[in-house]
Amino acid sequence: MNDGKTKQVKIKTGANISSILQSTVNIPQAFTELVKNSIQNLATYIKIDIGSDKILIEDNGKGFDDTEDSSGKNDFDKYFVFGNSYDTTGGSGIRLGHMGIGGKLSNDKLSRSGDPNWSIHTKNKNKKAFVVNYNPGQNEFLDDYSPEILELSYENSLLKPETGALIIINDVNEMVQKTQILQQITIELKTFFGFLVGKLNEEGKEFKIILNGS
Repeated sequence: MNDGKTKQVKIKTGANISSILQSTVNIPQAFTELVKNSIQNLATYIKIDIGSDKILIEDNGKGFDDTEDSSGKNDFDKYFVFGNSYDTTGGSGIRLGHMGIGGKLSNDKLSRSGDPNWSIHTKNKNKKAFVVNYNPGQNEFLDDYSPEILELSYENSLLKPETGALIIINDVNEMVQKTQILQQITIELKTFFGFLVGKLNEEGKEFKIILNGS
């Protein structure tokens, strides 16, 4: 018999979902997704440096805006949503299809297994600079950890272009350093973006993707 009392079920996302989703992609695909994000955010210059202790992905795109839109989300909020893809350019960015990976999951994939540790440094057209550090440690649920958006002085940002984003993977997945993986990353990027780079350059639009200086 129903006595009229009701309770709501609380739905939470377990932290292990990141590891589960990471198993569906490989390391070269993670780099491809990050370059796609840069291009779709109006970047014409993407520089990737893969070191033994850090990975840096820098672009000259539009950067992240901390202003909330009509949905109540800012660019940082959208970056941390699992399973959804957002256009933050108002339709002006190049559409390259959706792999369903996302920036956060790609960063997690490139981090040391089971211990994501990365940061986003960004500057935007409003001369505002921010940094977000992501290092959740061991939590049972994703929403047990909320990274802070820290505003910096525009002049003190680590990002070199006037606007854009710099992703720093602080603890690198050991698989990235394997010679065959580095070769696969190069092939993946050339295969996925080679035609686009050539087409834009033929049209007189300067466009560069630089991997370890090449």
